[in-house]
Amino acid sequence: AAIVDERRIEFAFEGNRYFTLKRLGPKANKDAVKDPKDCELAAVANCGLSSSDYRFTLPIPLIEFDGNPNLRTQQNPGY
Repeated sequence: AAIVDERRIEFAFEGNRYFTLKRLGPKANKDAVKDPKDCELAAVANCGLSSSDYRFTLPIPLIEFDGNPNLRTQQNPGY
């Protein structure tokens, strides 16, 4: 846990945090200290969002479907 925390601090603002969270999944925030006030915001509906939730993956843009007919029946889950 100390290594994960140190990595979080060392690579802050370098754009790697999202991929680290996806790679580690539930283990990423196991020992994280969570402030209960963070979950009270209206914009944060679920503080327990799992790493496999569809909201971590964006939909495939419609312009990609127009350019590739093989994609027409495929879309990321949840979209």
